[in-house]
Amino acid sequence: MRYRFCIVAGVVLALMLELTPALATEVRSGMSIVVDEGATINDELYVSGQNVAIDGIVSGDLMAVGSQVSLRGKVGRSASLMGSTVDVSGSVGDNLRAAGARVSVSGKVGDNASLVGATVTLTKAASVGRDLQAAAGDLRIEGSVGRNLRAAGARVTIKGTIGGKARIDASQLTLGPKALIKGDLIYSSPQKADIADGARILGEKMYKPVPVREKREAKGWEFALWLVRFLALYALGAVVIAFAPATVASSADRVIRAPWISLLVGFILVAVVPVAVLIIMATLIGIPLALILLAMYLIMIYISRLFVSAAIGRWIFAKFGRPQVSLYLDLLVGLLILWLLLLIPFAGWLIHLVAIFLGIGGLAAERYAMMRELRAEGRF
Repeated sequence: MRYRFCIVAGVVLALMLELTPALATEVRSGMSIVVDEGATINDELYVSGQNVAIDGIVSGDLMAVGSQVSLRGKVGRSASLMGSTVDVSGSVGDNLRAAGARVSVSGKVGDNASLVGATVTLTKAASVGRDLQAAAGDLRIEGSVGRNLRAAGARVTIKGTIGGKARIDASQLTLGPKALIKGDLIYSSPQKADIADGARILGEKMYKPVPVREKREAKGWEFALWLVRFLALYALGAVVIAFAPATVASSADRVIRAPWISLLVGFILVAVVPVAVLIIMATLIGIPLALILLAMYLIMIYISRLFVSAAIGRWIFAKFGRPQVSLYLDLLVGLLILWLLLLIPFAGWLIHLVAIFLGIGGLAAERYAMMRELRAEGRF
């Protein structure tokens, strides 16, 4: 179903194209990060932690990653949030971008919202000033959207108001009795929408049938392809370890010691580098440099899973009292676990994104620490 592609594409586009680097930024990290009610931060704020709670005011942009992320205060500009659970009951002046296993919005968004998760809910109290883009396994829209809706999901339920047109790809679409779509309803689904009495569509209603895919048994070649991809990545990791064992070990240790810092740094880099490439490319004379930077960026995204896999393996062996086993064995065990986690329905894409952020962030943090040591020793 196309909604799975939309989930990955939506969040990657949101992170890579819409986020811009802050010129003056406050960075916080720790197990629990709280901006108390009544507190005001007159700056951009980047935070990472196990639990992140923004109850006060952030005048600039907010970027937050963590296990539990809640925004009950006010953000003057845009907010980009990522976590296992993301809860937005406060207000966002400009754009809201949120991704997580469970995303709930019950506050006010001034402009556009991009929401991605296994479960995404726009409650009755929520309002989006302009457009809403959402992708989820279970998507519920009970609040109001000022303009257009673009949605994809296994189950999409609309009980609120859409100010413009709605384009939806879903396995199952339901319109409640109080649903109001002021523009056209264009939807693709294996079955016609369940439209309750009282639901209103002021524009045209266009249904595009999608053939139901028959459930089929896994074929041998699919497992073979999975195994080939696994072995290819492990072989690449073995080469990286052979040439740079210290880098792999220290990056993996960095991910284990400071996972939230690594996650935040990777989150920022994934967002900032494409913007930098576009800026450099716009100068024309910088096109070769931009292409080189883009190639390095894509390579880093691909190999980032290696550092996370090594970290997983080292952490597991340390728990069993064997912290100094071979890096090759660390990588093999960690990569196998990660590869299996990516097969989890609906959650696999989020695990993949987190692995990319952690890997890139861990490597970047390790390189930065190394350069600081070289400067301190006068060798750089």
